[in-house]
Parts: sequence; structure tokens; C-alpha cells
Amino acid sequence: VQFNAMPDVCFDAAAFSLSSYISFGAVPGSGTYSGPGVTTGGVFTPSAVAPGGTYTIKYLHTSTAAGCRDSATQTIKVIDTAS
Repeated sequence: VQFNAMPDVCFDAAAFSLSSYISFGAVPGSGTYSGPGVTTGGVFTPSAVAPGGTYTIKYLHTSTAAGCRDSATQTIKVIDTAS
């Protein structure tokens, strides 16, 4: 699993999907996300975390073929728009 770098995001930005930052090749399966401000389905809501911080998001991919699991993490910085 590869979790590509994400750009900094403003605190007042709309929620967005993280799926475009994930690459797992041709391995069939499903994945879940975890971390502050993110749903298990991979939607990050900047206003759900404190502005001005950097947060670690984890993606866990489970193969349907063999049940193998692989994970990757990436950070995202939420910019305080009030300053």
C-alpha cells in the first residue's frame, strides 16, 4: 500500500475524500482509514480537528484473496484560517 503525500488544507475547507492519495496496485480487497477528523470510509473533515496542527492518518488494506493486511500512514497539516 502506498499513501501519497497530501497538500496542506485550510481549517474551513470542505470535507474531502482521501481515496485519490491511496495506491494498492492490483491487489483486490478493501480498506479502512483511521485518525483524527477522518471517517473509516476515508472522508477527512478539516473542521473536525484543531486548526494549526499536523495529523497522522492511517490506511489499512486487507486482501480478499489471502487475507493479507498492509498499512500506510501519511500526515496532513490543517492551516488556521483565522490568522
